[in-house]
Amino acid sequence: MPWISRISQLTFLQQADDFLGQRRSMDRPWRGSQFWLEAQNQWQRLKQSVPHDRRFEVRFEDLIADAEKTVAAICDFLEVDFEEDTLCMEQDTTYQRPSPES
Repeated sequence: MPWISRISQLTFLQQADDFLGQRRSMDRPWRGSQFWLEAQNQWQRLKQSVPHDRRFEVRFEDLIADAEKTVAAICDFLEVDFEEDTLCMEQDTTYQRPSPES
């Protein structure tokens, strides 16, 4: 039933268009990057209204390069204890951690 998948895709795109208040044609390959850029711009505006001590930004590059340090900093910000087991997700899932070299 590939048409169901296509309908779901079209429904998602329609909802995204409605959410952003814009229309996107189905033939523009740069739609994904435009959506990402709009989200980044919205975050830049939103974070101005959130006090610095109430937000914590994580760079993907930092998380990949030094997951333990980054997750420990997140836990510190949330005022919860850091547990080493937090970084052992590969034991219970099919998830594989991205390599810092890739």
